[in-house]
Amino acid sequence: MLSLDDFTVDAEEVVAVLRRYGRGRVDALEFLQRQATRRAVASYLRGDALQADPRLADYLADQRRFEDEAIGAATSSDLPDSR
Repeated sequence: MLSLDDFTVDAEEVVAVLRRYGRGRVDALEFLQRQATRRAVASYLRGDALQADPRLADYLADQRRFEDEAIGAATSSDLPDSR
């Protein structure tokens, strides 16, 4: 396994690609929350207005979509065959 630090692109981009192709099987919520907190603290210390982290928001939206798809797949497989 590689560390996220081993990549030449932002760690959040690596996580996004892994999640997209892993269909939500990659759990990076704790990592993204930590990164968002670091950015928020740095922003606060600079005197900037605090904003929601778009990468964390995208992660949570994708997670909801993956869960909805899983529920939809389970529900459709439970339906009786209409032959």
